[in-house]
Parts: sequence; structure tokens; C-alpha cells
Amino acid sequence: MNRSEAERINRLRWDTLDDALAPLRLCPAVGELTERAGELALAGCRAEAAAIGRVTDGMWIPWVRAGEASLFETDETVPADPVPVDDAPTLEQQVIRFGLTGMRHMSTSSGGRQIVVVAIAPAGTVLGLLHIIGRDLEMEIVETYANALGSIWRLMSARQRAEEQRFVLARLRSALGESADRPIELVDAGLDLRGGLTAAVNPPSSSNALRSRLTVRQREVLDLMMAGLSNAEIAERLVVALPTVKSHVHAILRASGAVNRSDAVARFARVDGSPLSPSTR
Repeated sequence: MNRSEAERINRLRWDTLDDALAPLRLCPAVGELTERAGELALAGCRAEAAAIGRVTDGMWIPWVRAGEASLFETDETVPADPVPVDDAPTLEQQVIRFGLTGMRHMSTSSGGRQIVVVAIAPAGTVLGLLHIIGRDLEMEIVETYANALGSIWRLMSARQRAEEQRFVLARLRSALGESADRPIELVDAGLDLRGGLTAAVNPPSSSNALRSRLTVRQREVLDLMMAGLSNAEIAERLVVALPTVKSHVHAILRASGAVNRSDAVARFARVDGSPLSPSTR
């Protein structure tokens, strides 16, 4: 084979890898990444079989197999069930512990195939192992695929954690009756600011005690809330801006320790455990 032909074949191999990496990068979630990582490894590395296993807490855990899975049974180096890293074959232990790339030749009965073992290790942390079986494999191409898979894997995990944290924060914000765009509120100097912190733990026994923590304007807003008016209707009735009403509602929630408007109305509508009639408010 002359030099130009070798260069053409080399370019073709890298073009094939690029074609496989493009859809890999477009996987929107870990589930789809799991489904496609094996088949794309076959295409990108020009392989006959591929296996991906996770490495976590000292265990090597099978994850994905693609292609001629029977080749792994012949070689007996890729486990069918989780195994401790200390019990893995020597080459796999070296790859996991040191992030090295290794190659072994399969038995002659398998047609002279090779196995390339690569660590999936973005940022130097081994997340898993990639096994590729085929003929005339290029270790650099297999390594490039493993690196891309590891980077995408880590990015998706970080994105999933961020989504979970946003969900938890949203639930907490909802439970506390807070809003991301809550305006800053100015209160009377005589207002007991500690009420908002202690009310949830030690709720006052009567609405009169709760009302004593509110400003005159906040009491007006409270009465209209208890009459069933919305924030917009309260703003129109009191001739104030809607954000001002929202600020007063949040102050009422904090003073009473309520988690929402309904809870606040219920707390203020009690005097010694009995409903408070409109005439006594």
C-alpha cells in the first residue's frame, strides 16, 4: 500500500468516527445515550462488538453490549454480572487504576481479532470501561470515542443534577409562598420581624395576636384576601400597584408562618380555635 492510499484510508477512518460522534453528541438524555452508545461505537471504531461497563464504588458493572455479543463470551474478559475491580483481569485492572489503554489478541479460533480496552475517564476520573473487538483496530480512534462518550456522560449527569436541584428549589419556594421576583418590602420600624421566623414553630393562638404583627396596610390587604379578592382585585380596590400587593401578601404569609394564601386566611380566621365572623374582624 502506497503512502497516498494509506492517508486516504486514515482520513476515511476519522470521517467515519466523526459521523458516529455527531449523533452521540445530540443524545438528549442518559437513557438515549445508553441505547445508542454501543451501536455508535461499532460504527465509529469499525468494530464487530462493543461493551461498555460502569466503574463505581470498586465495582465493574456491565452496562451496554452491541454487535456480536458472543465474541465476549468466547474471550471471557467482560463480565455478565457486576464484579469487584480487584477480581477483574489484569489488563482491565490496569486500565481502571491508571487510565491506560490496552490491547490483547483473541484466540486463533476467533479469527485473529483484537480487543482494545480503554478507560472512559473525563477529567481523569474513570467512569467506566470500553471494550472494542474487531480486526485492524486503531487504538487512537477507540480512545477518541471513549473520551467523547465520557465527556457527554459527565455533562448529562451534571445537567440531571442541576434539574433535580431546580425542582427541589421550586418545591421549597412554593411551600414557603415565595417568588423569584419578590420585591423588596419596607415595613414599620415597630413591626416584630421575628414573627415570620417563629410563627411556623410556635403559631399564635388567635388571629388578634397575628394581626398585631401587621401594618395597617397589610391588615387591609388581609381583610380583602379573606373576602376572596385576588391580588389584582386588591390592587384595584386599594389603588396601589400589583407588586405592592404581592409584597404585602408575602409579609402576611411570613408573619403567620403560612405556606400559602389559603393557609394564611385559615390562620387569621381563628380566634381560640373558632371561626372568626366578619363582624368581629
